[in-house]
Amino acid sequence: MATDELLLGFSQKHVLITVAIVACLLGVCLIVLPTATAEVDRSPHINAVSYHGDGVAVETADRTFLWAEESATLTIAVSPDRESAVFVCASTEALESDHVSFGCEFIPRGTETAYVPLHIDHWPESAHGNQWISIRLYSGHGSTEQQIVDTQTVPVHIFLPEGDLSGNGLLNEQEISAGTHPAYADTDGDGLSDGLEVLLGTNPRNPYTPINIGIGLLLIVGGLVGLVSVFTGRSPLSLPSAIGSRSHTSSNTPQSHTWSVDRTPTADPADTVPPPTRITTLLEEAGGKKRQSELVVDTNWSKSKVSRVLSSMEEDDKITRIRLGREKLVCLRGHEPIDLSPPFERNQ
Repeated sequence: MATDELLLGFSQKHVLITVAIVACLLGVCLIVLPTATAEVDRSPHINAVSYHGDGVAVETADRTFLWAEESATLTIAVSPDRESAVFVCASTEALESDHVSFGCEFIPRGTETAYVPLHIDHWPESAHGNQWISIRLYSGHGSTEQQIVDTQTVPVHIFLPEGDLSGNGLLNEQEISAGTHPAYADTDGDGLSDGLEVLLGTNPRNPYTPINIGIGLLLIVGGLVGLVSVFTGRSPLSLPSAIGSRSHTSSNTPQSHTWSVDRTPTADPADTVPPPTRITTLLEEAGGKKRQSELVVDTNWSKSKVSRVLSSMEEDDKITRIRLGREKLVCLRGHEPIDLSPPFERNQ
């Protein structure tokens, strides 16, 4: 009986201790949780920046490479202020004369995480090369003289498809097609430039190419040595002396002949016509209007070349480009649509 009472008393003490520990833990949690909640940053801030569109050539950990004559969209993820409106702006950190702006976008109050797209149609020649895009988040709505609440700067490089940024003999657009990096002469770091590897027919992204070439050469040399031994019945090392002894008894000296092949390609008659004239002819045949993408197909030129020729013709007041959704309509002067209301928009 005494033993039962002792066990009962021990169990009651055990339960009380357990309840006390749980209560203490709950008390700590109740104290800590409000403190942790109070430390969460509720101020407006920029979460992330990403790029989209035909203008994105390649992205690396430290810089994004953008085509100069293609459109690109800069998407900014923003956590706005729930109490007041904010707006976000983006532009390059260049001198005023070379300044390129993506524009600004208003974000109303009470919005959860907002994804703000800022668009650029093409980059001026003065902006080619390394650039820094400054992203600024302002409180309020209206003038950029409002208080800046957050900033972020992202590096980019603006370049042309027909250039050779790395100097390895491959055009920038060829580098992208091959999966190599346009800024690196030797993408895989094997000691052979990307241009040389493409010429040799090897993989410019395989760092073991020199080893494979060395093994291949050893196999070829070994095979040739074996063939010589089989057909002559002697070691290849003895062949020079044997050949030398026979050369003294021969009176016939073989004549050498050289053939040359003219590999100059025949010029396409269409290539002799100036590009603006070619574009004008195609537009006239189409009634004065044609989509820019159709001109790329009809001329068999790259998109960048067509865009460059059209920009020159637009500066000379020979054509007008009108944005039609995500497309562009190219019109000869005087053949523009009468109604320029949406979805038509003059190209800026």
